Amino acid sequence: MRQNLGFEFNTEGFGDVEEWAGRPEDVKRFAKANPEITCVRGDFGHIVYYDIQADGVSIHYSIYDIARPVILKARSDNSVLELRVALQSQIGGQWEGIEMPSLAEDYFCLSFTPFVKTRAEFNRVAIYATCDFHYDAAFLERMAKDFSVLDRFLAAVVKNDPIQVAGSQYRCPPLIKAAIHDIEHNLFSAASQKYIIENCAKEALLSALERISLDSAERGQKKFEFTPEIIDKLNKAKAIIERDKLEEVSLEALCRQCELNEFWLKRGFRALHKFAPIEYHIRLRMQHAEQMLRDTNESIERIGFEIRYESATAFIVEFKKHAHCTPSQFRKISRM
Repeated sequence: MRQNLGFEFNTEGFGDVEEWAGRPEDVKRFAKANPEITCVRGDFGHIVYYDIQADGVSIHYSIYDIARPVILKARSDNSVLELRVALQSQIGGQWEGIEMPSLAEDYFCLSFTPFVKTRAEFNRVAIYATCDFHYDAAFLERMAKDFSVLDRFLAAVVKNDPIQVAGSQYRCPPLIKAAIHDIEHNLFSAASQKYIIENCAKEALLSALERISLDSAERGQKKFEFTPEIIDKLNKAKAIIERDKLEEVSLEALCRQCELNEFWLKRGFRALHKFAPIEYHIRLRMQHAEQMLRDTNESIERIGFEIRYESATAFIVEFKKHAHCTPSQFRKISRM
């Protein structure tokens, strides 16, 4: 049983299933996020679950190593409001109360069900991987005014009615997979993990909602259009980021200062300035780091600290993404 979900787990036709809790030293994913690990093993193969908790959201990453075709069943009396992402191979399945189409690799679905009863068909030998984001209704409420689909979603939650608002026709945007990657591989301290997890879970949801909204726009609904007022607000956001490039910048603070909601700030900023707000902030910090590496003899750790990284390792990892080389290599090349 996965304790945090209350699942009863069984297989059809493969006898007993052995289940045990993973040890901390067994963690190969999400180590910094301190996941709860559950391992299930039987004649069909084995499964590893990584369960991560944060305020308003839980993340359930599952890896199925299937040695023989099998049907796996699970049920829970807990309601689930879920963004499900298929990361590897295709899983056929059905939810009682919601007809669940077979979810292909690199596709996502978004659904609410008052209780869980699943029947997943693993019909070939393969590695399957999924990542499921489970949200509290309160997590979504402040975004509902910007997304009509969330209004319908939350209305169904209040009534305890099942609903599915996205299916296998929605290909997974790169930002969803990037959010999962950032949770899995971030190097921030334990004290920062809940913020990393919450922000990444929000990024994944916003990306999914934007994809659904864009699809609706393509089918004739109102499209986003720049107005002089919106352009002024987006330029104000850009000026704030440039002014505070060596300080912490949050989307929430930018939204308040520029009087834009988070969705339109991110989407409009990217359309106008080629980068999302936080991407632009990181880019400016990295450009400042490049200048310090060229013009000063400050240590790598000191430069990372100046642009607000908690450790030299975190700074080096981010810098390498930006410059495709380490800070030390950049300094050496820039002085040749």
